[in-house]
Amino acid sequence: YSELIQLWDQGAIQKRSFVIATYALCGFSNFGSIGVQLAGLTAIAPSRAKDLARHVISALLGGFFACCSTACVAALLIDDDADL
Repeated sequence: YSELIQLWDQGAIQKRSFVIATYALCGFSNFGSIGVQLAGLTAIAPSRAKDLARHVISALLGGFFACCSTACVAALLIDDDADL
């Protein structure tokens, strides 16, 4: 996050790139989020732990594609002339 804001302050990236990168960094497609999700769901249904663990990578990829889709839509809607 700090490197992104430094690039923004230096004018090294455009507004659209800043928005896309922000969505990418704030998404749930990371291993920490998957670990939290798996731990929470396993606590709710301990007997289904193996089933839940089997779907972790699918959930990671689904979260990644959802995050990228949201970033693409946001990039389409951003007005280059408006202030952030």
